[in-house]
Amino acid sequence: MNPVYLVAVRSIAGLGIAEQSINATYLNEIYAATEDEKIKKHRGMVYSVVQSGWPLGVFAAAGFTALLLPLVGWRGVFVLAALPALIILLLRRSLKETPQYTIFSEAHKLKKSGNVREADELLAKYGLDHDHGAPIKAIFNRKFRRNTVFLSLVWFFNFFGVITFTVLGTTLLTDGKGLPFSVSLLVFMAANLGGFFGYLLFGALGQRFGRRPMVGLGFLLAAVSYTLMLLWAADTPTVMVLYAFGQFFMAGPFAALMFYMGECYTTDCRATGTSFLNAMGQPGTIVGGAIITAMLASGLDWTTTAMFVGVGGVFLSGLLMFGCKSMPQLADFGHRVDPAVAQ
Repeated sequence: MNPVYLVAVRSIAGLGIAEQSINATYLNEIYAATEDEKIKKHRGMVYSVVQSGWPLGVFAAAGFTALLLPLVGWRGVFVLAALPALIILLLRRSLKETPQYTIFSEAHKLKKSGNVREADELLAKYGLDHDHGAPIKAIFNRKFRRNTVFLSLVWFFNFFGVITFTVLGTTLLTDGKGLPFSVSLLVFMAANLGGFFGYLLFGALGQRFGRRPMVGLGFLLAAVSYTLMLLWAADTPTVMVLYAFGQFFMAGPFAALMFYMGECYTTDCRATGTSFLNAMGQPGTIVGGAIITAMLASGLDWTTTAMFVGVGGVFLSGLLMFGCKSMPQLADFGHRVDPAVAQ
């Protein structure tokens, strides 16, 4: 396959991955402005329900691949997999912009036309912060720098685990644990069901005990689960259970992490901050993949490689999470926004 073509396709696919950070920003602001007090109070949990569609989608995609691969080949599977994206493209037209974004856009127009005082008064009326300069510069100012740096490292090293246990999950199970491909696919599907329940649990735990510590604890428990799977599990049922626990503790915390990221920034740079952090996972994938390739090429086995790269990355990301600042969960930047403004 032409490498230029492959890079181009993967670059477009990256736009889809970026959706999750924008989605977290969008829902964070929508829930902050809602008049429904139950949703506002439990918004982290509500977000986890929305985000839990991700592991369910991976579960469905694995089943979809297993059924259609013998019939249409891998090219046909890719073509059919594009159809849900087209449906989403149509559904997005029914979404409205957040009140915060609408107000910022209006303030920007006022400033551009020379009405600086009116713009400042509009932003002040709804409690929106606008003194941080350009968004990419703002996420590194003194107020946000610590969380930007630590969360960037969390994403970078956590994706060592993602490349090992998710992207190369079936390869690890076949070459590392000796399972047949058909069985490894079933294990992979079952593990993603574990991720689904993990999303729901960590959404609730993050709401109750704080998102930062729950994310850190979850990643550390994922490292323990993967270690037991690699070094202790010797039969298919045990591998399946421990892999599911690993995915439970690995994927689940992202429900709390994504929403926590939105709480780390003010409205003027929230989307930039969450997108920047989300993007840091990709260099982690590249570096982690390069290390895996080098270790396997040197003659090391999958168990040793997965322990060093996958478990090591997940464990380190859990520790780094505790270096972030605790954010007040009900600190609504722009909490005085009237939802009617977005109509």
